[in-house]
Amino acid sequence: MSELMRLEAQRASIEWKDMRTMLNDWWAITDPKPMTPPRDIKKVVQRAVDAGWGLDECYRALAVTWAFTDRAFETALRRVKDESSSNIGRTGERILQLRKERNERNRIH
Repeated sequence: MSELMRLEAQRASIEWKDMRTMLNDWWAITDPKPMTPPRDIKKVVQRAVDAGWGLDECYRALAVTWAFTDRAFETALRRVKDESSSNIGRTGERILQLRKERNERNRIH
């Protein structure tokens, strides 16, 4: 009960062979649909892939942002990378920190 578990984002496919499949999977499960035209989303994701980001990272970043500009998408990609670098992410680390502080307070009193 006191363990933190990392929840993976919902995925329609485990591995994508190409960007088109990944974007189609993401589009199929996204509700409500973004107001940005799919071709603009594809352009932003294509630039990220060309810059060296993986399809899995792009998929997770699509769940983070609704602003499909280069800057916003890069911010989402970097956030996904930061959160995946640790086992539980920033939220989990904060929960562990608060739990530790609570336990220390309870020991003092």
